Amino acid sequence: IMMSLLQACFIGVPLLALVADQPAANFFVRTGILFVTCTSMLCLMFVPKMFYLKQWRENERKKKRNREERERKRKDAMAKAAEAGFRESTIRKTFGVQSVLGDGSHDG
Repeated sequence: IMMSLLQACFIGVPLLALVADQPAANFFVRTGILFVTCTSMLCLMFVPKMFYLKQWRENERKKKRNREERERKRKDAMAKAAEAGFRESTIRKTFGVQSVLGDGSHDG
């Protein structure tokens, strides 16, 4: 930050001295100095936040994909167990679900 402020001052102050008698140029140089200093301060605050947010979103997407994959594998295993003839109560105990059929029915 300090470097960008110093650069703005080192370039801007001599330019202000050169254009002191020209109101339009003086206004333009002052506006440029303010823009550079304010932009550098805002970038220092918000650019790291944007990088962190991007990384956080990517991690959340990976977690969601992993959860979906685990759920799909669990459902596939439950379906194979049901096809193999295991009792529903055994499947519920093994996979931690209420009902394989999803209709709320329970067997012994």
